Amino acid sequence: MPLLLGDTQLESFVTLAPVPSQEQIREFRVDTVHPLFRGEAHVVELEGISLFRARYQVPRPVIVYCEQESPQLFVHVGLRGHTVTRTDGVAGPLSDEPPAVDVVYTPATRTGLAIRRDYEVFLVNFPIAALRRWARRYPELLENVADRVERGAAFVLSRRTALPTPTLLAIIDALMNSHRHGPLRELYVEAKVLELLIHQLGPVPELPPATAPDVDRMMDARDRLLAQLQTPPTIDELAHVVGTNTFRLKRDFKAVFGRSIRAFVLAQRHEIARTLLLDTRLSIKEIGARIGYSDVAHFSIAFKRHQGVSPSVLRGHQRQERD
Repeated sequence: MPLLLGDTQLESFVTLAPVPSQEQIREFRVDTVHPLFRGEAHVVELEGISLFRARYQVPRPVIVYCEQESPQLFVHVGLRGHTVTRTDGVAGPLSDEPPAVDVVYTPATRTGLAIRRDYEVFLVNFPIAALRRWARRYPELLENVADRVERGAAFVLSRRTALPTPTLLAIIDALMNSHRHGPLRELYVEAKVLELLIHQLGPVPELPPATAPDVDRMMDARDRLLAQLQTPPTIDELAHVVGTNTFRLKRDFKAVFGRSIRAFVLAQRHEIARTLLLDTRLSIKEIGARIGYSDVAHFSIAFKRHQGVSPSVLRGHQRQERD
């Protein structure tokens, strides 16, 4: 997906994902650097569709254009940034933060992003051939959409989904980290994409009145926690640096991510521990120390509580699979 700043195509660098892809799956990261633009994208391609999560940062407002090779249907979830996203042929901008989701089709292949400062987006792209296959497989869900695409006119289906924001974000995170499911990865991704489409294209549920949390600030808070997992800031420090108060921080963080700040930090530490157990030869004691446990027994108990299996059993299972 080439990016244009004015008439200049931005230079991008592609890096294969560190986790080996299965035969039918391509996974890679794309970094784009320019004095007026920085972009980081994670892409997973399988069975004709692609999953795309990207974050773009700019020092001052700019308009960037994305060029597709051919017309596509795409599911669009704006994750942060109040960016004005306009696709040629579609009237009006797309939604810019969860839990709003857009399903968009246009014969045009050009999308403009008016980025103010920081923008993050998730997309599921369906080339027309892939959409036809999925429509034959799931006619109750996609046949009407495929028929509209065949007629050739642009359209956008926007809806605030019945999914709570934490659930929507969890689906996106699960899709982008689906390598954990090994040979079942394609099946898992298909199930998660279907879950997203069912909530967007299925019967319209009655939604409770929206009490919108400050998603942008909470994404900023999450990023700061992830960057300082060893010594995270206090609630007061975090509230100050993201520009809110402690009550709103605790309330909105749980509304967006489905767990308290303390629970989030603990879960992230144990995810790091899981990765280290599976991908390195560090001892269990060393891994525990890396995420803040001085006592290996305490680490083992806490890890089992969070992951459902002890560190030694998890590592033992992996060795058995390799043998």
